[in-house]
Amino acid sequence: MKVRLKPLAGDNSEMQVEIAHVSPPALRVLTEAPLAVGTPVELEADDLIVLGEVSSAVASQGHYTVTLGVSHCFTLTADLLRLARQMRGDFPAPSFTAEEQSVGGAHSPERPQ
Repeated sequence: MKVRLKPLAGDNSEMQVEIAHVSPPALRVLTEAPLAVGTPVELEADDLIVLGEVSSAVASQGHYTVTLGVSHCFTLTADLLRLARQMRGDFPAPSFTAEEQSVGGAHSPERPQ
């Protein structure tokens, strides 16, 4: 699976990498360029963002096998982005039906949840 990887220090050029192995504390990716041990990184795939740090990088067969220690993993990022945009006013707020509006809105205390 190809994903986007961005070093968060030094040369922070984004690169496409391939995930080679996943385990709870770490990810192993294949890169075309080396990454220094200790470099903080952000990995983004579909609806997932992983923050971590390079713990090893080994050259092998025309690429580099880089192990990332995972510190944070965020899922459903598209939903979070949509909510943040609504809160900032970038998107229109969700509309409610006439019934919802007549009782004070969807989150009105008078309306049972």
